[in-house]
Amino acid sequence: MRVQRPWRRDQTGDLDPRYHRWLLDAFDKRQIGDYGIDAVLTQEEVREMIERADILLAETTRYLTAPEGS
Repeated sequence: MRVQRPWRRDQTGDLDPRYHRWLLDAFDKRQIGDYGIDAVLTQEEVREMIERADILLAETTRYLTAPEGS
């Protein structure tokens, strides 16, 4: 949960709120995959999670490497 908090608490508007939702969704699916008895993810769900992860990584890198105040 600690990784998720920066998105939830972002008051600057620099981070798109959808990224927080994506992170929560992926975390929930991971929990189900780790602890669920009959966990099943479709190829489409996995494809969407990978695409979102790529976008989230690129946006996080951009945010963390941007000059302060931009």
